[in-house]
Formats: sequence, C-alpha cells, structure tokens
Amino acid sequence: MPILSVVSYFAWFDSLSILYQTFFLYPPQIIANFVFNKSNLISGIKWFLQSFSPLLLLGILTIDVSMRKGKSLLTLLLFLWCISGLGVIFLQRSLLWEYHYLLLFVPVGILATKGLDVLWQPLKELSSRITIIMILLLFLSPLIYNLAKKSAVLVQNNFALTEDTRLKYQTVFRPIYSSLRSEAEIISQKTSLPGEIYVAGDPSIYYFSGRTQATSLRGWALEYFLPEQWPKLLEQLDSSKPPYIFIDYVQQATIKKNFPKMLEFVRQRYRILRENNNGIWYILL
Repeated sequence: MPILSVVSYFAWFDSLSILYQTFFLYPPQIIANFVFNKSNLISGIKWFLQSFSPLLLLGILTIDVSMRKGKSLLTLLLFLWCISGLGVIFLQRSLLWEYHYLLLFVPVGILATKGLDVLWQPLKELSSRITIIMILLLFLSPLIYNLAKKSAVLVQNNFALTEDTRLKYQTVFRPIYSSLRSEAEIISQKTSLPGEIYVAGDPSIYYFSGRTQATSLRGWALEYFLPEQWPKLLEQLDSSKPPYIFIDYVQQATIKKNFPKMLEFVRQRYRILRENNNGIWYILL
C-alpha cells in the first residue's frame, strides 16, 4: 500500500521517469564512481552503537533466548530484517552515512521490546527494589545521558521559545549553525534583491535566509553529481537567474575539478558580493 500510494502520486504528476531515475538509475551509477569509504563505515557503526547500545543488548538477549528455548518466527524474521538492512547499508560502500543505520531502528526496537519482557522475569525475583532500579538506570544510562544533556541545554536557553534562544540551543549540537546564519544575513537586508537563490554548500542557508532553491538540482555534495547532471544544472541556473549564488570552498574545488564551465558562467553573469572564510557570495549583474 505505501509503495502503491507513492507510485500513484508520481504518476498523477507525470513524474514516473524522475521516480525511476532517482531510485533505480542514478544510485548505482553514483556508487560505481567511488571506492569503499572506510572512515564513514567506522564513524557510522560507532554512532549506531553509541546511540542504540541498550536496544542492541536487549535485542541480542531476545535472539539468544529464542535460539535456546524454542525458535520464535517473529524473532527470526526481525533478525533477518537486521541482516538484510545491513546488506542494504553496505551496498552503499562510498556513502555509509550515519542516518543509513536507521534502517535497523524498527527491527532492533521490536527485538528490544521482547528483550525487556525476558529481562523482567529474573529482575522480579530480586528482593530489593533499589537494586532493580539501579540495574535499569545503568542499562539505560546512554539514553538517559542524551536526554538529560538536551533537556539541560533547553532549560538553559529558556526552552528555545525565541529565535535567538533557539539558535543558541541548536548551536550546542551543531556549532556551524551560527556561521550559516551569519551567511544568510548577508542576503536578508531590506535592500537585498528578492527571489530564489542557489547555494553550493550547506543547504541550511536556505532555511536561515527564508529563501528556496532556484534549481531542481541541489548544490550540496556536488562530488556525487553524474557527468550529465552538470550541464543540466548550468541550464537551470541560466533559466532561473537567481539573484544570489553562494559557493563554499569545498564545493568550489569540486566544481573546478568536474565542471569548470560553471565557474566561468558565474564570473560572467555575477560579481562578488562578499568573500570570507566560508565561501563567496555572488550577486547578479
């Protein structure tokens, strides 16, 4: 039913070709151009273990009990879900970002729920309630620590009810937010030109500036662009004529390496508005 509803939506808007390209055509072509990313693999596994270690332990307990005391079909299917999910993650050998591991969240969560029931039986036999509470607190300490940290920062910033306090709260967990907001302020003045913009860099600038993207092709992680996408991006920039273009230094190096014609286009149609440590803002001539 979910797949049918998605396909029906794209068919209604005559966009089945885009759906096919996005899910089946482009991904294998992009991955084929990159080698296995060992650092992303290590950081992703580390993040998953740190974030979900209590759930993983309970899930392992469930699988162990199921194997020893009689196989449960649900447990077996959930375990196979985890294995197939890992397979899908590792197929993306050049990416392996942290959020990919959320493919395992549902089966691990259900296994952990079954594990709580298994764990509760021996805990009930303990005479001291304090001992039970201490064991549970120790077991759930990673989750409690994350919740306590976020709650404390939220209280310190008056529950992030205003724009300024919300930014301070966000900056604790993503320090670059402050810098991105300052970039957005450059084009948020009363004298700024109206219209959609193009950012070859962190897309958070769109959010902080309150503007949308002038092209359908994104400007983030341009190293994953296919050769045929570069000319299309240039065509979209030419037709949409965004009043402002921002290019950070990482993406500038990628553009220079893969499609220098884009930099030539920008220099012919735009002049530099501001240049700093983050990148360069261009304004339409």
